[in-house]
Amino acid sequence: MNGSGPTSPDDSLNARCAEWIDAMVARDETALAHFYDATLSHAYGIALRITRNPTDAEEAAMDAYLQVWRDATSYRREQGSPLGWLLTIVRSRALDRLRRRDRAESHPEPDTLVAEPLSPDGNPDELLHTSVRNGMLQHALAGLPALQRQLVGLAFLRDLSHGEIAELTALPLGTVKSHLRRALQCLRRDLLEARDE
Repeated sequence: MNGSGPTSPDDSLNARCAEWIDAMVARDETALAHFYDATLSHAYGIALRITRNPTDAEEAAMDAYLQVWRDATSYRREQGSPLGWLLTIVRSRALDRLRRRDRAESHPEPDTLVAEPLSPDGNPDELLHTSVRNGMLQHALAGLPALQRQLVGLAFLRDLSHGEIAELTALPLGTVKSHLRRALQCLRRDLLEARDE
């Protein structure tokens, strides 16, 4: 059985995750970043398997990590492994996304829905330019620390205010603002460098 040996990879990961969760209880943001980096492939994999949609999977995983940060004090080792706890949260958030998507897809008057054009004039060159620009942005985002990536996602993908982000993540408002300011400075620098290459 997987994880039955004392030195199995899952045992080692769970031991580190338990330490990071303990540190998150003390509001250690670095612990969240380590936890995120070590477990993201597991979380995203489960979310993608459930939602079958990369965007929904990313957002479900992000929601799960925010819940882990918020609810770190509620984790109890005797109730299961840290990885199992995370994946239970991910599964729940992914199912929430599926339910929301099902409601959207069963719109009562589908004829009233208008599809947005892919580009202002449908020009293939503009589509290519947009695709390249999006690729550069994804690359720049990948270079940010995990917490900053999550905060940028909340601010720009979910259009939350600084105050709403602070409330959702249980971070001080000043911390949210300073993280976002640093993240935007890094993104601006990286995008300018990528454009000039």
